[in-house]
Amino acid sequence: MRRPTLAQQLHRLVLTVGLVLVACSAPPYDEQTDRLISALQYDVDSQIVMLLSLDRKIAELATANNDIARKALAEARAKAGYDANAAFYDKLDSQLTSLRLRVDALPTEATPNIDRAIDDLRANLLTGEGSLRSVHQKQGILGEAYLRNERRLLNAQFQALLSYELVLKAGAGIGKK
Repeated sequence: MRRPTLAQQLHRLVLTVGLVLVACSAPPYDEQTDRLISALQYDVDSQIVMLLSLDRKIAELATANNDIARKALAEARAKAGYDANAAFYDKLDSQLTSLRLRVDALPTEATPNIDRAIDDLRANLLTGEGSLRSVHQKQGILGEAYLRNERRLLNAQFQALLSYELVLKAGAGIGKK
């Protein structure tokens, strides 16, 4: 199965966000959910930035002609490889499960849409054929172009979830003195 293009994924994301915002019956703002989404976004973005940095270092050292540079190249490749990052993917799995449980604990009409957004995020990070995890497993080391594209896509997904939480937060203050 072919992975949808970035434009198709962003279109789906925009539709999901629109549905979430339109279908909401103003559930209460949940600070813990907000924190979980923010922490998850930070962890994902930090990991991608680290992998980008390692990819640049590998490119710089690829023409190494001395023992110190070759050793640094081997270390960078090891750090950038899937095996060195497997624990990160396991942590994401747990974080996404915690987020989903938190959202589902107080269901509203918006819950199915939020769940779908979390499922899409899980698919792009962990379970889909073209997910960050599966591409990392197949390629071993992720290249800059792929990482930058994934970073854009994933941050758009996180932005949609965070925007929803901020709408709830803003709504929580309406009418209160």
